[in-house]
Amino acid sequence: MKKRSIFALLLAAVMIFAVACETDAPAGSGAPAGPAADDGPFPGKIAIVSSPLDQNEEEFRSAEQIVAKYGVDKVLHLTYPANFMAEAEQLITIVTSAAADPDVRILILNQAVPGMIPAVDRVLQMRDDLFIVFCNPQEDAPEVGKRANLALNPDTPGRGTLFAEAAHNFGASTIVHYSFPRHMSQPQNAARRNNMEARSAELGIEFINATAPDPTGEGGLSATQLFMYEDIPRMVEAYGPDTVIFATNCGMQTPILNMVMDYGLMYVEPCCPSPFHAFPNALGIEVPPGMGDVNFVIGETTRILGEHDMLGRIGNWPVPLAFLYTHVGVEYAIRAVNGEVPYDVIDIDVLAEVVQNYIFEVVGQDLSVILRPYTEPFFLEAGQEPDVVVDNFIWFLIEHLVY
Repeated sequence: MKKRSIFALLLAAVMIFAVACETDAPAGSGAPAGPAADDGPFPGKIAIVSSPLDQNEEEFRSAEQIVAKYGVDKVLHLTYPANFMAEAEQLITIVTSAAADPDVRILILNQAVPGMIPAVDRVLQMRDDLFIVFCNPQEDAPEVGKRANLALNPDTPGRGTLFAEAAHNFGASTIVHYSFPRHMSQPQNAARRNNMEARSAELGIEFINATAPDPTGEGGLSATQLFMYEDIPRMVEAYGPDTVIFATNCGMQTPILNMVMDYGLMYVEPCCPSPFHAFPNALGIEVPPGMGDVNFVIGETTRILGEHDMLGRIGNWPVPLAFLYTHVGVEYAIRAVNGEVPYDVIDIDVLAEVVQNYIFEVVGQDLSVILRPYTEPFFLEAGQEPDVVVDNFIWFLIEHLVY
């Protein structure tokens, strides 16, 4: 597989983590080592608890894809309440109802919203033989690690370094990072920004910290979007067209892409990487029903960018993260219940293979991935060792798709 230069620095930095370590046994460590006599490609059933369709379509559709792949007899798809914060008991009831089916051997939580920890605690009072996957966990990582067999999340701090590497490959002279105090108070977001700024300095890229209005503040999202439309031209005037624009909020992405197209700027990735995130809206692409054809959206994006002489200046991750969580979580868990990998230790090499297989299945490209366990603190100075390592909470990075 071809390894590209943007991964060289980060790969060296995280190599020491890219091995599976013995750890305190998480949930399900007492599960059987091999498959039971059962039909199909794996014993028992998979239960997926996803967001409802109107809250996060990608997460919902990813579960539908697993139902289509393995059949309704093998996959149980449930959704948690849209207002999960106010309906914590209903969330617990839904998760425990999935685990109450004795045929269920795998439990996928996508996304693992606040309230999933008490829900899984209730499940673990019922049984300890499930392989439980937390996707994009929203609760304390060390506490998630005590309950999950596997937790999956992008390496947000590591994305900062990779982002700067990709911008350098684009030929960028400047990176403008838009955010607001509420987001910058979140440690992982701050670490991403710090890593992005540090690597930019090493690569000779000017880094600009820009503050935008908080979409939850006075004026709401419309005020934030208006600010982006007004401020980005000022950045172009100050720093020129070889400027990469990044922002930490989803609602800011469509205005950014519109301005990128109007002024011929650069765009490495959205805040939440996905070919479906902002690109169809900004470029006028009609997404196929069910969001099943990622290649169609990538192809249309490439065609439109080519018509505007923008190829080589815009990137993304090749697959929607919500899809990746579900597919990778399911396929790795199947290997566990089939006895191919242990329940209580993550086989990093096998997990990387599963991730790469899924990417190739979707987009037909061999793209590099980097996996490492969650660590604290999020921003490490040179030579600094982490204070906390959660071996079964896996951060991942994927090589950029460049349009």
